[in-house]
Amino acid sequence: MEPTVGRLLIVDDEPIAIKNLEHVMKREGYQVVTARSGAAALKLLWDEEFDVILTDLRMEQVDGMGVLQACRQHHPDSEVILITGYATLAHV
Repeated sequence: MEPTVGRLLIVDDEPIAIKNLEHVMKREGYQVVTARSGAAALKLLWDEEFDVILTDLRMEQVDGMGVLQACRQHHPDSEVILITGYATLAHV
């Protein structure tokens, strides 16, 4: 087995999105942890550090911007990538 290239947190409230992203990123060598909500991600970010956080922008309660803000407070060196399934910003 090849060494991991980094720790990755995937945050999305759509199970199929998590499954697909997890499959691809593990194949690329990342050690993947998943969270099915922004609130679950906040709990993980309190205790753990990740190299990259890949988060959906639109989620109930705690959205991707909330995850980004928490990450900046607790782990400012982590990279955060916001993703969305919406084609235009009007829907965001």
